[in-house]
Amino acid sequence: MVKSFFVVAVLCGASAAPLIGQTDTDSAVAAPRRQNAWVSLGVGVSQLGEGATISGWYGNNKLVLGAQVAGGSEGFLSSRDVQAISVQIGARAMGRHGTALIAIGPARMDGWHTEPDGTFFGHSVRDNKGEFGVAASAEALVHMRYAGLGVGLFAAGSGHEHLTGATVTLHLGSIGG
Repeated sequence: MVKSFFVVAVLCGASAAPLIGQTDTDSAVAAPRRQNAWVSLGVGVSQLGEGATISGWYGNNKLVLGAQVAGGSEGFLSSRDVQAISVQIGARAMGRHGTALIAIGPARMDGWHTEPDGTFFGHSVRDNKGEFGVAASAEALVHMRYAGLGVGLFAAGSGHEHLTGATVTLHLGSIGG
């Protein structure tokens, strides 16, 4: 009797093994990947005064990869400018018409200032030969399938240069849907 119980238990267990972990949906069909690519353009403020960003993003489900150029200046005919060029990796949260992301990565920082030389514009003097540092960005946006509006924060720093700011952003591309 005990022997037949174990045989039946093993056979029932073996026949039920393919059902373990299944949900009420068809498990043969995998969840669709949410791959997207878009460009973000932002204009706003930085610790120097004016700030701007241009970013290109690729998202694969919750993972996001991006390249960003962020800059800040004291004014249109500025006497001080800082720029950060970075490659970033991070995470995103997606909804039907909203996306939020946060990313971090290495950056190359450049800074320069304008010195008068008797002309209207003066001439630019580089403050450093380019330093490596770290950059981070966060964005939240409301979007339709191919366009969206949002807000962005950016920060970057190295040994001698630093840049922080906030922008209002325009997003174009395959954002979600």
